[in-house]
Amino acid sequence: MKLFNKTIISTLIGTGLLGSAFIAQASSNDKKETEVISFTESSISIDKALEIALTTVPGKAKAVEFDNEHGKSVWEVEVVDANKLIHELEIDAASGKVLKQKLDYKD
Repeated sequence: MKLFNKTIISTLIGTGLLGSAFIAQASSNDKKETEVISFTESSISIDKALEIALTTVPGKAKAVEFDNEHGKSVWEVEVVDANKLIHELEIDAASGKVLKQKLDYKD
């Protein structure tokens, strides 16, 4: 059995399939690695995301976070308006389009 396993591993290494399998496994299990790649490929900067959010909902930014939602890179921004209501916005990190906007709660 050990000879059989060594033969399979040697064959996989020789064909490059073992390395690909480990890379694919690491990518699917390591969300942070995926987010870093998505962040570096984002067209919209954090400053631009804040500008878009504050143009959509005038007020003060309370929080901003880069995330990956269903395979799509997004900026999540919380804005507190003049009435102290908190608005949550999801902005597409590639296009700058506001994907979601919802009223959350009073601060």
